[in-house]
Amino acid sequence: AYLNAENAQNMMKKLTQKGYDARVEVFNDAKLRTWNTVRIGNYPTKEQAEEDLRIFYEKEKIEWVALPHNKF
Repeated sequence: AYLNAENAQNMMKKLTQKGYDARVEVFNDAKLRTWNTVRIGNYPTKEQAEEDLRIFYEKEKIEWVALPHNKF
């Protein structure tokens, strides 16, 4: 997640170029800060997301967190 929208867009483009289904989703937190989250994939279960997350980390060396859709 990025406070700077340009950073999020750059990460999304980088991941898209590598073949990932990446997108940016924006939300405001309790302090009214605007966060730009880079999301990849859409999984029916947390377990499936975490397995792909492990593989993603091994390949890309980028740390990520599996979160349910619209749950921040």
